[in-house]
Parts: sequence; C-alpha cells; structure tokens
Amino acid sequence: MKTFVKLCWIFLFVAGKLFSQQSITGQITDGSTIHVNPVLIINISAQKSSLSTMSGNFTIDASENDEVRFVKEGYYRFEKKITKEDLASPLHIILKRMEIQIPEVEIVYKPTGNLAKDSKYLSESGKLKALNLI
Repeated sequence: MKTFVKLCWIFLFVAGKLFSQQSITGQITDGSTIHVNPVLIINISAQKSSLSTMSGNFTIDASENDEVRFVKEGYYRFEKKITKEDLASPLHIILKRMEIQIPEVEIVYKPTGNLAKDSKYLSESGKLKALNLI
C-alpha cells in the first residue's frame, strides 16, 4: 500500500511538471534603444493576453510549443513559437514599424519662371484671406 501511495505522489509530481504552465519574460524594442509600449502580447494556444509595461518589459504564461503574438498599432505583428530556450532566458522582441502611405499630390499650376506672375498665384488663398479679415 505504501508503494502505491509513493507511486501516486511520483506520478502527480511528474504530471505536474510536464503539464504545468510556465511564464516567459522579455523586452520589446523597435531595433534601437527605443522601447515600444504598450504592446498586446497574446498566447494563442492558451487564450491568455497581457500588456507590456511602459519600459517595454512583459511577462505572460506560456508553455513549450505555444504560439505567442505581439501586436501594436503602427507596427508589423510578430509571432513566436516558444522553445525550451525561450522559457529559460528573457526574450528580446524587435517590432518593425509599418510604412505610412502618403497620398499622391498633383501639382496643377505650372510655374512660368516670371517671379512677379508666379508670386501672385502662390499668394494667400481666398479662404485664408477671409479668415484673416475676421
């Protein structure tokens, strides 16, 4: 009977170690010394989420082979599959900034080269003149 109880305790201990949730920690930057904050960190496998601190540090529960996403508006989403090495040491996550698309500007007026004519065309608009009169 005592050996059965010992085996049960050993089984529970081993099962607890195998299936226990660990946490990963780290820091998020933009590739330079600038910390990106706040970043939403989502453990897709465990359906858990967390926010990074103002200094870019984060902690989230994760196990080996979990998929973790790092999301911040204006940055590309970063995904990481957790390995044993990731659980043992802090992560350094680098988020890349998205490009900003600027709409095309069409220039209608073609300058003549005559400064007197061109300066009259580029003077204040009618709306701006009306506002200045008020």
